[in-house]
Amino acid sequence: MNEADITTRLRLFIETQFPLARKREIEADSPLLTSGIIDSMGTMDLVAFMESEFDFVLSDEEMLADNFETLQKMTDFVHCKLAPSLSVLTEKK
Repeated sequence: MNEADITTRLRLFIETQFPLARKREIEADSPLLTSGIIDSMGTMDLVAFMESEFDFVLSDEEMLADNFETLQKMTDFVHCKLAPSLSVLTEKK
C-alpha cells in the first residue's frame, strides 16, 4: 500500500468522525491534536481504526502524541508499520 492510499483512508476516517475536521479543510501538516480537531478520546478511535484498517497492533511505546499530530505524521507512521510486511511480500515475488 502506498502513502497516497494510506493518506486517503486516514483523511476519510478523520473527516467522517471529527466534525471540526470537516469545518476546517485539513492539510497534510495541519495540527490535529493541538488545534483540538482530535481529542484524547478521538485518538483512541483513531488507534482502533488504524489497527483494524491496516491490520497491525500499536504498542504502548508507539502511542505518542507526535505520531498523531498531523495527517502526514500518521501516514508516515502507518507506512513504517506496514513496511516490514511490505518487504516480505516483495521478497516472495
